[in-house]
Amino acid sequence: MNRKELETLWTETLSSGKPTEAQFGNVAAAIVEVHSSGDTRFGQHIANRLKQITDRTGRSFDANAFDISMSRLLVADEIGFASWNDLTNAISDPAENAKPLLFQYAVAAMVRGDFSALESMVGGPEKFHEQIVVWYQQGYFGDEQETLAEVFSAACMLGHARTAEYLLYKGVDPYAGMKTGLSGFHYAASSGRLDVIKLLIDRKVPMEVKNMYNGTVFEQAIWSAVNEHTPNHAEIVEELIKAGAVVDEGYDEWWEDQDVPDAETKRRIADVLRRHDEFRARLDLARQKVDEAESDGSKRALADSLKGLGDLLRRPPFLRDAANEVYQRAANLYKETGLPLEEAWVKRHIGINHEYAGRLEEAEKYYDEALSLYRRHSNEDDLNYANAVRYPAVIKERLGKKNEAARLWEEACDRYGRIHPDGLGEGVAEAAAWLTILALEREDLDVAGKWFARASEASSRSQDPATHKFVEEVRARLGEK
Repeated sequence: MNRKELETLWTETLSSGKPTEAQFGNVAAAIVEVHSSGDTRFGQHIANRLKQITDRTGRSFDANAFDISMSRLLVADEIGFASWNDLTNAISDPAENAKPLLFQYAVAAMVRGDFSALESMVGGPEKFHEQIVVWYQQGYFGDEQETLAEVFSAACMLGHARTAEYLLYKGVDPYAGMKTGLSGFHYAASSGRLDVIKLLIDRKVPMEVKNMYNGTVFEQAIWSAVNEHTPNHAEIVEELIKAGAVVDEGYDEWWEDQDVPDAETKRRIADVLRRHDEFRARLDLARQKVDEAESDGSKRALADSLKGLGDLLRRPPFLRDAANEVYQRAANLYKETGLPLEEAWVKRHIGINHEYAGRLEEAEKYYDEALSLYRRHSNEDDLNYANAVRYPAVIKERLGKKNEAARLWEEACDRYGRIHPDGLGEGVAEAAAWLTILALEREDLDVAGKWFARASEASSRSQDPATHKFVEEVRARLGEK
């Protein structure tokens, strides 16, 4: 028997519903057989497991004299029993409401931090999610919250993003499972699980909690990019920095000195660290300009410097709320100094930040305020006015306010067309294409056709690939009618 066959026997035994003493006896005998085969890797595993038992119980074992009695103890220990007798008694006379032995194995594996063994015993990666969900639905984790937290960490380490998402939805604390010294977030960074990293970032799981080595998730990722390299580590570092991971000064120099196994990973991470340093330098300069403007006492200069700072802060998603605070200060100052169009521009960009964050009602509020300022104070057919009409048109369509959206898209189409003699092709094309869609939704094919003709003509004058793609999508939709 080899290790693969032993693993299959273990899995079949634990998954057999009500395994017998004889079945576990066969497992113990198979362990002895594989150990005696000269498999050095398996021999080291047995030595390590016996040491763990010694550390816990104080009993000493000679791994070189491994026999059936040690093997039986090892089998019992794997399932969380102190002895072979305890295991056989539990089989012959199970306690009332006793959980399946496979679940008890999972509890013991999580105590040991043996995440891969759990995955193997439940039937491999393809069975992992289903088994965890079944156990959760059957209530087995009700009095095993520590085990549940470790299962979350295991899911992250093994790359089971679906399971991690399920457990987060069920309220599992992503930092409760740290018996091994690393959280699920750290494990995902360590093992290169990009899908899990994106999930945890999207769920706004904090990144600055330290692991047992006093490292944040970013620090775990960048260390692992050198020492546990996977093809995903460069993108993981990029995603963490984009999401706002704290990067101490000097990391770019440290990185240059590292012997990275993959040249592309080395280049990409060096590039993202350089861009991060450049962005931080631009932020420092922008904040310095704000400080200088405040010292000078000029409201207009302060408003302009705040606007410039907000323009930088809004670039990374994690700083958009900070950008909105800065923009709001600028808007208030522009209002105090009688500059309504500058106020409108800032408020429109506050709206954009809210829209990107999915806060559509807040976005609509700021878009409406910006447009109202243009209506009262501008007679110019310029791009800013046209954009001030376009943004509320977009948001009202997303909020289901179709009639308001249609009126605004018509105005936007007209305003983009008057910006200069040839009009703004992409602006006219987008507006007319949306009016085509809204007409199709009303099943008014004549109006839809007229608007699409305008969209198509305007698109032909545009050099914007995104505009061409959108118009072609609408053409296909029109053709379906």
